[in-house]
Amino acid sequence: MFWFIVGIGLLVVLAYVIASEKAKEQARKSYRNSLQALKGDPSNSDLRQDTLALGRTYSNLMRDRKGNTVFDEVALMNDIGAVCAGAPHPSAVQVDKVERFQGSESVEIRLRRLQSLRESGLIDDDDYITRKREILGKTVMSIAITSSNDWIGHGIAAAAIIVSVAAMLWQLGKQHKSSLKLQRNNAREELKLQIYERLSDKVRAFEKVQRDASSYADSILRGLESHMHAISVGAKWPETKLRADQLLDVHYKASSALTDVFVAIENWEIAFPAAELFRIAFSSANHDVEMAFHPMFFECMKVLPTDLGQAGTHVPALPTVEKLEELKQKTKAYTGARSTLAMYAHDLIVEAQNLMLSKLFKGRVKRRNPIDPSCKVVTATDTKL
Repeated sequence: MFWFIVGIGLLVVLAYVIASEKAKEQARKSYRNSLQALKGDPSNSDLRQDTLALGRTYSNLMRDRKGNTVFDEVALMNDIGAVCAGAPHPSAVQVDKVERFQGSESVEIRLRRLQSLRESGLIDDDDYITRKREILGKTVMSIAITSSNDWIGHGIAAAAIIVSVAAMLWQLGKQHKSSLKLQRNNAREELKLQIYERLSDKVRAFEKVQRDASSYADSILRGLESHMHAISVGAKWPETKLRADQLLDVHYKASSALTDVFVAIENWEIAFPAAELFRIAFSSANHDVEMAFHPMFFECMKVLPTDLGQAGTHVPALPTVEKLEELKQKTKAYTGARSTLAMYAHDLIVEAQNLMLSKLFKGRVKRRNPIDPSCKVVTATDTKL
């Protein structure tokens, strides 16, 4: 659109230049034809005056309508003098006419002198009327031609200015829109960066308590195995400091941290297209965690010491090998479910970086590529990175 307007402006300017050159050429031809006519009738004072007027018009156009100079007047008089050089010596009346009509006299003076010739009886009424019409007709024609050329030139120049201003305003408007669009894009990318930072903080906090819960459950099993092995070889083993209520506490802390991740995802779902997908994945994995936790927790209550306050500590008997194996399977199911949650948390961070930060940084983060086909990777697209 911008180049279209510029093209129109150039066409208008070109049309103005062509019209100016055409007016100059027409004025030149008129002047040359008048000189040729004056050469054939060098004693004709009216023709001489018309030739001078046409020459001044031509000279004015050649100077871009800035007026004639002394040099132009001298050049015009030289042209007229050259074509009139072979004229016979005029009579007294003819000399008087030539002297009266030479120079840049106004129409009013020419008409006044024509009236004087009529009153003196030098010309009759018919000749007076004919000469008057010639003076007025040629003067009006000259004025009309000059005015027409002036109006055309000024109109084209005005049109060129209007088109240029319109093009400039259009370009400024386009730049303003581009600037607003750039500002909106920058603000959007800045907001995405802030969302990612908040989401990342929640995920990192969840990953920490997630590891604590898995480690605590695993340490219970390892402690029991070591205690039973020590008893079997006749060695002494100190009383364990692990408790079932502490396991419950770290488990609920991990669940609470996961809830914070859910809230962060839901708050910015409009800016994170994969939010719904990860909410479903986390809900499914967390369901497996809860289903595995309660059986494991009840078994831990049976084999772990219980603090009774002032009454002391109740220390249950060590589990049998069969009960220990049962606890081992239940602990494995719990830590495995928590491991799935940890992998989904990693997938969430990777997907958030690729979807929300890809325009700020070059490249993309590679997704997980697990060897075990049973391990799932959560992603919003099918594209493999």
